[in-house]
Amino acid sequence: MVKDIAEGRSVAERCVRAQEAATYAVTHVTDVFSSAEVEKPFIELAQSIHVPLEESFQRGSVLHVLTEAYTSGGHTRCVERWIVHMAEHHHSCAVLNQKAPFPQQLREIVERSGGRMFMENPSLKTVQKAVNLRKLAALFEYVVLHIHMDDPTALIAFGTEEFHRPVVFFNHADHIFWLGVSIADSVADFRSVGHDITKKRRGVSHSVVLGIPLEDSNTLSVSQEEAREKLGINREYKVIYSGGQSAKYLPIGYPSFYDIISDLIHHEPNLQFYIAGINPEQSFWLKLMKKFPCNLHLFHVLNYDTEYPFYLAAADLVIDSWPAGGGTAAIDAVKAGKPILTLDREQQLDYLTQSEGVCNSYSELLHKAHQVLHDAKYARELHSDIQKRLVAEMSPEHWRQRCLTLFSELPPKHSLHSLSSPCCKVPISSVSLRTYRWVTVPYKVKLKEVKMKDIRRWLIQIHLKKDHKIIRLLGLYFVKINKKYDERTENYTLRGGEM
Repeated sequence: MVKDIAEGRSVAERCVRAQEAATYAVTHVTDVFSSAEVEKPFIELAQSIHVPLEESFQRGSVLHVLTEAYTSGGHTRCVERWIVHMAEHHHSCAVLNQKAPFPQQLREIVERSGGRMFMENPSLKTVQKAVNLRKLAALFEYVVLHIHMDDPTALIAFGTEEFHRPVVFFNHADHIFWLGVSIADSVADFRSVGHDITKKRRGVSHSVVLGIPLEDSNTLSVSQEEAREKLGINREYKVIYSGGQSAKYLPIGYPSFYDIISDLIHHEPNLQFYIAGINPEQSFWLKLMKKFPCNLHLFHVLNYDTEYPFYLAAADLVIDSWPAGGGTAAIDAVKAGKPILTLDREQQLDYLTQSEGVCNSYSELLHKAHQVLHDAKYARELHSDIQKRLVAEMSPEHWRQRCLTLFSELPPKHSLHSLSSPCCKVPISSVSLRTYRWVTVPYKVKLKEVKMKDIRRWLIQIHLKKDHKIIRLLGLYFVKINKKYDERTENYTLRGGEM
């Protein structure tokens, strides 16, 4: 795919191919974390665009750039807490491609800080969004990127030294490939394992471990008794809560979250699991619901303010998502006074990897879970150990001081940064091996459930293996079952990502 980029006849064509390569690298584990070849076309495009920019800017102003903001999950919460903790700055947000319901809490926090919310029209072309972003960002002292990993808008906006304001990239997806290394004057990592990848696998020297900003107060202001009464949960039941995006639970290999639920309920027939953030229609959840209809309660989305605190408060124990662990979800559990257990040592935040909450084996997880549910003293000690480490490493004041240091060490003027392609002889990173477990399709799907975007990915994978006979057979077959594609029966192509 990289070779294909270089063979493009125009900058526009090379950018299209680079976009495909970036999306492929994000959605498939390639063990490549950055690529000069993929970023180069966007930098070329950026440097061909010349727009007048304001030289003056508001002192103490920060522009946070998001591809999209969300009502749930940790991504947008990090932005909100950043704004709250750094109250000496005026914070504004530019949102480039909002399609999901917008979190009004973010808007209110921005306005209270003295800043403004800028919502870009999602229907605009990427280049026009980039031009608008460049003009807007020139009015601020600092620019902080919280963008999607394959979003090239910021690369086109800031891929020229005609833009002068320093750019910080908040590395919220440190386990996979992302675009933006060329334009980052500093990369802000949130854990040591990600910081190591930033330096060794992305080729970035100008990076710091910033951490995740925490809330000043506890997540919960409600007791377990009140929460259970409101939710109608029997006080005699043992309750386990877990939350995270759907992909983090995909049952690949052994043990899976399917096994965790099955084995714990086998020993605790009245145990109640409440799991949020997942897709209840996925086949393995449907199988579990059929197997444990009275023990399993699944939610696609819980309102962060009015529902989530009560389900968390009702729990006796929180078990981290698996095979990929959570970040802010684990922090919320600790701050809520709940003991948390995780099997994910490889990709966890620093405070948790050093605590008793990490289980080194599946049997240890089952043993500790049983102990927490039946030994209140052990549960308190486990939580206390994790909480002390959390406070010592990630208190709001500690995070604030690291953020102030980050800003003070930024260069006075933005510049572009070179990066080298990773050597093929470098051993595969352990993070990539772990990530592979939860981004790979884990189970067979019924044909009617297959989406065309999945078919395109499969065809690209086969194309890379040069098996053109299979490409044609698959292409003709799937065109046949998707009538809207009939006109492409004889003339489909993988070029440009189209079939």
